[in-house]
Amino acid sequence: EFCEVGLGGLITVPAAYTYTAAFDTSTAPKTRLPRRPRPNTDLHAQYQATAVWLVGAGLHFEADRVLSPTIRIENFTTTRLYTNYALNESVTVKVRIENALDEEYAEVGGYPSAPRAIYTSLDWKF
Repeated sequence: EFCEVGLGGLITVPAAYTYTAAFDTSTAPKTRLPRRPRPNTDLHAQYQATAVWLVGAGLHFEADRVLSPTIRIENFTTTRLYTNYALNESVTVKVRIENALDEEYAEVGGYPSAPRAIYTSLDWKF
């Protein structure tokens, strides 16, 4: 499910929630498919500072994952900070910081996540 709430026109709060119940039905009894989070949630807050500048922050949460029927994978929450600045109608500069608080987690059991990372992009619409 996706929901977006606007607060006074300058602030928006987009949110998404997914609940997944995925099973291997070829086994008896059926078993959960590995590495799929049951609840997966994203929540952001965005502020349109000016007509051309947007700043935002977000949280991503995954829980209730299994590696096998007897091995559970730890829940995790990560943070994201981002900004977009439109240079003109065609060109926008974007910067985002993923895992802004440098959380140590594993999306796949036994394989550590990437540390904090900064990404930039230049969007050109023509």
